[in-house]
Order: sequence, then C-alpha cells, then structure tokens
Amino acid sequence: APPDGVEFVSLSSNSKESACVLDNRGTVRCWTPDLVVLEGSFVEIDSAARQCVRPSDHSQPMDCWTSIDSQTSIVVSGIDLRVGYTGYCTVDSANTLDCFYFDGGPYAEFDGRPLPNDYRDYCLTAYLMCTLDSVGQIACDDEAPLNINGNVPTHSGFTRLSCGKGHACAVHESGDGVCWGSDHWGKSAVP
Repeated sequence: APPDGVEFVSLSSNSKESACVLDNRGTVRCWTPDLVVLEGSFVEIDSAARQCVRPSDHSQPMDCWTSIDSQTSIVVSGIDLRVGYTGYCTVDSANTLDCFYFDGGPYAEFDGRPLPNDYRDYCLTAYLMCTLDSVGQIACDDEAPLNINGNVPTHSGFTRLSCGKGHACAVHESGDGVCWGSDHWGKSAVP
C-alpha cells in the first residue's frame, strides 16, 4: 500500500519478470521479485518485452530493462510514452508518433503515424496499435493478425487502454473492464 498521502498513479508489468508502480511524488517501486525503490523522480512507466521508466527531467535518459539486460541510454522527447515488444513511442506536438526500436532505428510499424487530434490514450501490441478518442471510442488497426480486431468493443465511454502481446484491455467509465484478442495460452476472467 502507498504511504499516507501518496497515491499510485500508474502501474506497469513486464510479463512474469517485474511489476512497477509510479506514485504522485514521482517515486517508482518495482518488484523483480524483491521490492526495489528506483533512484530519482519519474513521470511515466510502461512495459512490454522491457520495463521502461522515464525521468521527470526529460533531458535525462530513459531506463529500460529485462531480467537479462538493461539499456539506459535512451533519450526520448514528446509525451505519452508507450512501450511495444521491440520498441517504444512518444507523441510529438503534432500528435504524430515518434517511435524507435530498442536497438536503434525507427520502429517501422508505428513511426510517423498520426494519432487523432482528440485521442485520449493509445497502446501497442506486437502487431498493431489501438487508440481511444475523447468520447471513449476504441479503434484498432484493421489488418490485424491473431484476430484481435474482431472483438473490439463498439460502444463508447472507455477511459483507459492497455495492450499485451496479442490482446488488449480497456476500462470503462462505469469501472467495468473488457479484454479481447489472442487466446493462445488460455483466457483469464476480467477482474
């Protein structure tokens, strides 16, 4: 639980390797599996194949790691960091994605793609991108492997999106959750 007067503002988990929470003071706590409090102040966390944290001072490099390697020389610009399975993206002032592979070069699947001017959230799977607009309507790429697109909710009112490798989940303003996409390893009930 957070200390008195502190609220958790973001959660990120990296497969079975680690989970992190960001609080409203900029502190990040990670379980890898032991609890570690990261040095510094942070504004964003996200993960897919790697766990990444972004410092409050945007001129400082972003740290990304897995259980077997780490990368601390990634300097990103823009806002709304999202981590995919082979790279990461941020959004520039023209609502265009600025995306790079972890090992350098543009993250070709997503780099340069414009987001809707009224976007509220977006997320990346290994294969596609989903966006959430200002009224809470979800849209995912049309050409989607793993049949992820077939079950995208069609009603509005969603407030958050999160993508895994071949699936996505969303939280509705009512508090209900919904998930859709791949079922290669069996389904879990939505909490």
